Amino acid sequence: MTIVSSGPVARALQSFDSRSWLPTLGCPALVVAGEHDTVTPLRHAHELAALLPGAKLHTLPYAGHWLVATHTPELLAIVEPWLATQEARA
Repeated sequence: MTIVSSGPVARALQSFDSRSWLPTLGCPALVVAGEHDTVTPLRHAHELAALLPGAKLHTLPYAGHWLVATHTPELLAIVEPWLATQEARA
């Protein structure tokens, strides 16, 4: 097993900027963010949702970054109904 430093990955993530092409996407989008996310600030979720045409934004109160692990029921309550509406469109 090879252990790889996370430094290069973190730098790549910090330099990645999709803002210029997000408005061109034509697929449905759901943005879910934790109110107290210190890894990806809430303002980034707002910006992402504003740039994606027709995106839905949901903020989970009292949640941080790792929503899947810390707020699973609340996240599912948002994602599952949204997915159902997408399946109905297909």
